[in-house]
Amino acid sequence: MKVNFAPTSLREEIEQNIDCILETIQGTAPLARGFGLDKTDVDSLDNLIEARMTNKVITAIQEHEPRVQVTEVYFPAGEDGKIKPKVKYVMVEEGEDTE
Repeated sequence: MKVNFAPTSLREEIEQNIDCILETIQGTAPLARGFGLDKTDVDSLDNLIEARMTNKVITAIQEHEPRVQVTEVYFPAGEDGKIKPKVKYVMVEEGEDTE
């Protein structure tokens, strides 16, 4: 993940934070073992696992990026076979829908 240490807008900062939360495997950040996403269920995506992963995504974002409210989580198939969650959210301060 490429990090921009001087984002030009609040939206850019929040999007970068959400990407960081979703791309970090929980337990791998020193001094912040709870940060990130628990990806133990990602290998096969059936309905039950999709529901569990959706819950994990929403919980991780609520805990680490309180400036947004998640409105939708979906799991498009990646070209490389990896499943990466995509998130739609509303910025709490501005009331704007974003993806």
